[in-house]
This record gives sequence, C-alpha cells and structure tokens, in this order.
Amino acid sequence: MNRTAIICVDDEQTILDSLKMELETTLGDNYLIEITQGGEEALEVFSELVEDDYEVALVISDYIMPNLKGDELLKRIHNISPKTLKIMLTGQADLEAVGNVINYAKLYRYIPKPWQADDLRITVKEALYSYSQDKALAEKNAQLQTMNKALEQSNREQADLIAQLHENENRLRQFLEAMPVGVCVTDAKGKPYLINKAGQQISDRAIIESATGSQLQDTYQIYLAGTEQLYPKPQNPILRALQGESVAVDDMEIRQRDKMIPVEAWGTPIYDQDGNVAYAIAAFQDITERKRAEAERERLLAELSQLNQDLQQANAQLEDYSHNLEEKVEQRTVELKAAQQQIVVQEKLASLGALTAGIAHELRNPLNFVNNYAEGSVELVEEATEELDNQSEHLDPDAVDYLKEILTDIKENSLAINKHGNRADSIISSMMLHARSESSQHQLTDLNELLAEAVQLVYHSKRASDNRFNITIDTDYDNSIEQLELVSNDLSRAFINLLDNSCYAVQTKQQSYQSNPDQVDKAFTPTLRVKTRNLEQTVEIRIRDNGIGIPPEIEEKIFHPFFTTKPTGEGTGLGLSMTHDIIVGQHGGTLKLETEVGAYSEFIITLPKPAD
Repeated sequence: MNRTAIICVDDEQTILDSLKMELETTLGDNYLIEITQGGEEALEVFSELVEDDYEVALVISDYIMPNLKGDELLKRIHNISPKTLKIMLTGQADLEAVGNVINYAKLYRYIPKPWQADDLRITVKEALYSYSQDKALAEKNAQLQTMNKALEQSNREQADLIAQLHENENRLRQFLEAMPVGVCVTDAKGKPYLINKAGQQISDRAIIESATGSQLQDTYQIYLAGTEQLYPKPQNPILRALQGESVAVDDMEIRQRDKMIPVEAWGTPIYDQDGNVAYAIAAFQDITERKRAEAERERLLAELSQLNQDLQQANAQLEDYSHNLEEKVEQRTVELKAAQQQIVVQEKLASLGALTAGIAHELRNPLNFVNNYAEGSVELVEEATEELDNQSEHLDPDAVDYLKEILTDIKENSLAINKHGNRADSIISSMMLHARSESSQHQLTDLNELLAEAVQLVYHSKRASDNRFNITIDTDYDNSIEQLELVSNDLSRAFINLLDNSCYAVQTKQQSYQSNPDQVDKAFTPTLRVKTRNLEQTVEIRIRDNGIGIPPEIEEKIFHPFFTTKPTGEGTGLGLSMTHDIIVGQHGGTLKLETEVGAYSEFIITLPKPAD
C-alpha cells in the first residue's frame, strides 16, 4: 500500500509552521505533512512525492503568492492528479478566483484566514475521509471489473467445454449407431435409456419408455431358446448386470412378427462415483448363421458316429470267420481299424475345414467391427478425459469426478469387449490352422534356440495369467547339434503345446496337494526338464514333467483330434493332434509318450537330420 502525504503551500513560514503543527496534532503520524513556500516549490515537492510512491491526498494552498498564485497552482495539480483534493486557505481571494478554482481544479473547500482551528480540523478530516472513500470505491470498481472479466472468461470456457462434451457424446452415439451388434443401455431400474440401430433391427422395436426391468422379456419378446417360455428374469443379462454381474449368454431368442432370431448377449454394469450400479449395458448379436453351422456340425458328427458303428460291426463280423483263417482275419481286422481311424480323422478334418470357412465368414467380420469400435471408444474416452483434465479447474469438482467415473467405466467396458473379441478371433484362427492342408517351407533353423524361446514364452505366459504360478525349469541343450531344416513357426507351436500341457499337469498336481488335507504337508516342487541330444541319424528332444501323469486307458487317445482331458472351456482337443501332425507328418519325425500316473509324463521327439 502506498504511503499518503499532505502538502501545505504559503509564502509565510510562520503560517506554514502553524498549519503543520495543527495538522500533526489532528492527524498524528498517519500522514506525511510537507510545507512549501510558493507554488513552484510545491510542484517540485509534489513530483518528488509521486516518484517516492506517495499518494498526495490533500493540498492546502494560500491564494496570494509571488510568481504562481494559488488558483493556478491548484489547477496544475488537478491536471496532474485529479483525485487529489484541494483546499484554498486565504483571506484575500475574491469570488472570481474561488469560482475559477472550483471550475478548473475541483476545489474541495475554501477556508478564510484567519482560520478557526475546529473548522480546519473538521474540513481536513472530512477531505481525507472523502479521499479514502473515493479510493476504496475505485479499488472495488476495479476488482469488480476484474471479476466480471474472469467470470466472462470462465463462462466462455465452460460453454466451450460443454460444447466439446456434447460433441464427444454425439461421437459416442455415432459409434454405437454404426456398430454391427446391438447395444442397449438401461438405467438403474431397468428402464431402456438407449438402443442403437442394430439393436432396434434385431428386436424390431425402438425404445419403449414405459418398460421396466421386470417387463423387458415380455416387452421385447425375449424367449428361452427352443421353448415357448419367456426368458427367465434371474438369467436376464441386463437384470444380472444391474446386480453387479458381468455375464454372457447364448440361449436367447427374440420373436419378431414373422421370424425368430437366436441371440448371444453380454451384460455389464456401469457404476457411479459411489460404487453403486447406475446403468447396465448389454451387447447382443444375431447368431442365426452360427446356429446353422453348429447344427450342420452335429449332423456331420452323427454321420461319422454311424460310420464308426458300421465299421465296428464289420470288424465283429470278420471275427466270426473260420479258425483256419484266424491269422488272416486278424491281420485284416488290424488293417480295417487303421483305415477306420484314418477315415474318422479325415472326415473330421474335412468337416472342420468346411465349417471353419463358414464360421470365419460369419463371425470374423462382426468381431472385427466389435474390436475396432471398442478400440475407437477407448481412444475417444482418453481424448475426452484429457480435455476434461485441461478444463477441470473451471468446473465443479464433483461434476468432473462424476464425468471421469463414467468415462473410466466406458473405457473398461470397451477394453473388456476388445479382450473377448480377440479371444474369439484366436479360437477361429486355431481351428483354421488345424484344418489347413497346405505345406510350409523348410528353412535351416537352430533347434536349441527355437526350443529355448518356446520354454520362455510358455513360462512368461503362465506367469502373466497367474502370478502365483512357479516352476523349476532344468534345461540341457546339446550344443553339437547343427542347424536343421524346419518349419520354425509350426515346430515352435508344437513345442509350445507340449510345454503348455506339462505346465498344466504340474499345476493340477500342485492344486490337488493344496486342496487335499492328507497331502497338504507333503513337499512338492513343480519341475520341467527339457533336454536335446545329437544322435547318429536324428536329433532327440525330451520334455518331462513331474505332474499328474496320464492313465493307460487314455494314453493312446491323446493325439486324436478333439480329444481332451481338460475341463470344458479349457481345451479344444486340437493341440496335441496338431502337434503330432507337425512333428510326424510335416517333419518326418516321431512323437512318443512315456508316463506313470501320479509321477511323471515325458514326450520323446526325434527329428531327422538333413541329408549330406
């Protein structure tokens, strides 16, 4: 805050001293009081005070002074500082002079000489109070102007942010409308909030605002597949999502006026900032073609089963031949069994190839749309979040937190959709890979390096899916092995399948130890041993684990297509079959299994060396 000064001007020193004493008595040391003899000196003092950051609140001047009269002095001071108050103190000024000062210098008061002490004190105090009030008012006005400008700027920024949020919301709606799968969003009571274009086409209905969660099945004609029963409410994906579950079902049918559409649906909850379910989102798609493909697959499997039964009957008839032809019959029976197995495998692979083309055509395109739009939604949410962070200081913090919570939920849901879409795509790719018959090109490859990479890949993959997984890996690679002519990608896949089965075996054994009270105290260290040897004509690879082993009754079946010992959903039965095809059929090698139930399993592989 600037300091405040008062200037007293007169040509008589005694009057100036008296005036200064009177002012000091009245005002104390709150003001700097300067006295000057004459107008010229007063102007110099005024300038010096301003340079020293003083505010000159009041000038008290005589009228009759040599060189520069009081009225002219006060006019000059007014031109320099209009806010400075002026008082004329004289006994010789005429009315014209006083009027001149009032008009051109905004004279505050006129006090005649000799002055009355009380009159002088009151006048000076009133002038200083008026000056402070004017100053405070000016400061308030300046503050109000600044606040108004800031408020206007804030309003403009908030309007821009709201416009941006509306634009982002419109983009999200456009994305949802463009998606090839149906999307439905309901509020916490199950009332439909949004249904995109694809969803309206599948359900043959737009948003029905009067519908509630308990009426969705009846309103949108949702039935349990293959029945005349409305879809059970406890199993409805939207109602389960409103209970906090993330679910997927494929046993729904939507009845339209002239047709029935089988539907696969996914339900996911959306939470508010307090952790309560605020919305439920459901994605659903028409799976008519998939159901047709599944029905065709079942028909082919039934035909294969009948063919197998016919062949078994033929084998039984051959056993009834004469004892004299027993050896020949036995030999023929062996040949027929081999032919039977070959036919079954060929028929299964042929049917799988035909089905794969249909499945890829019907599923891959919508899956690509799902993945692409899920990724686009994630990027859009990130852009909206960044813009929200940039503008957060101008918005209500609770509103910002609420918007961030919604954006985070949308992003997480989009990532989940993308993850499951990619898994479905990988399953299709695996089936197509197993069904293909074309050969790949052999190239010289370092076997030890290829095997070591497969070991590391499987180990880190297991650790990534379950950070509790741990296993001791012992490797013994024969460095004398030279490069072999291999199809490295396919052989690596075969190694990965065998290593993955070994890890599954030791995991299963470890879990049984932990869950069985009789074995929980027994020490068990999951161990995987990988070894290569350079033999005379071949190279040998051994992959051994100390897992659960394989029972004798299923040992000969493990390389058959579609055979698996894993629980439903964890294995396709194609891994070891494809591994056998790669090692034996593609590379001309051998694949054998040695095992003991509860003790170990060891795969023994031989690969031929290149001809000299």
